[in-house]
Amino acid sequence: MDFRTLLKTKEFVILDGAMGTMLQAKGLEMGGTPEALNIDKPDWLVDIHRQYINAGSDIVYANTFGANRHKLEKCGYTVQQAIPAAVKNARKACEGTDTLVALDIGPIGQLLEPTGTLTFEEAYDIYKEQILAGADADLIVFETMTDLYELKAAVLAAKENSDLPIVCTMTFEENMRTFTGVAISSMALTLEGLGVDAIGVNCSLGPKELYPVVEELCKWTNLPVVVKPNAGLPDPQTNEYNVGPKDFAELLGVSVKTLQRWDREGILKANRTPTDRRYYTYDQYLQFKGINIEHEELSSQEELVQDIISILHAFSCRLYGLRKYKKQIEKDEEIAEELQDRDQSYRRAEDQNT
Repeated sequence: MDFRTLLKTKEFVILDGAMGTMLQAKGLEMGGTPEALNIDKPDWLVDIHRQYINAGSDIVYANTFGANRHKLEKCGYTVQQAIPAAVKNARKACEGTDTLVALDIGPIGQLLEPTGTLTFEEAYDIYKEQILAGADADLIVFETMTDLYELKAAVLAAKENSDLPIVCTMTFEENMRTFTGVAISSMALTLEGLGVDAIGVNCSLGPKELYPVVEELCKWTNLPVVVKPNAGLPDPQTNEYNVGPKDFAELLGVSVKTLQRWDREGILKANRTPTDRRYYTYDQYLQFKGINIEHEELSSQEELVQDIISILHAFSCRLYGLRKYKKQIEKDEEIAEELQDRDQSYRRAEDQNT
């Protein structure tokens, strides 16, 4: 089954979880290049992918997030070596299942002009190289993006050098904008106009904090919406995220009864709690949190499920007129000019200090 068919046949498509923290738990050294492990430790990657598949993932992301020519320089591998190896590892993990493999592509790591020095054409060429190297994947995912101009270069490179479906997710702050000032409406209208298959948000904040971002996004698009939040925020002392498995699942609309079923099937075993570095089974976790499943009220959770479903299914939302769109674009252009003025002022100040 291909990705577009999957979207038509499943009400909810389940993605995988984080890759970096899983690799760190296996021994990835601080400052190491995760994509080098596609070649050096392929068994690590196969095992991680299989864990997510066993947990119910319909799609796993190949370990290719930072596999571009700039980020791979220090590890000695090329794009043409790292990406095919990553896709091969994911394919091996998917054997015997219907799970799809996504070519996962993140930001280049350099700012585009005028804020940075990278040209649009250079960005396009970097993304083209990654896309050609990952031609054996089932779909392309651009994630954790903050610059819509850079994302446009990525999408165009994919459209012009591949026939694979395209998913785009950006990272938003609590002010409903990305780090570079991109508004939700601008992202939705631009990407839908470019003809991508699904759009959404990833990383950024926890599931609770992303709720208004997703709600706003659904007002501006008829495309399938992707929601892939962090497990809250990391504790600077322990590096543990502050949302546990139960809380995370509840906030995404999964009921306790479903969690119980997952526990019986072994899916939730060995989940790390946010307040302890040991590992717990799900039953132990509930006991640790003082939760009585048998007498727990589900009404509030059921209401939350309905709220989330109403948001994710808001594909028939009312359309906003051209006038409102024009006003939003004008507002975005004003913000972009302000950011550029601030950047120029900062550079002048640096020149004076030096």
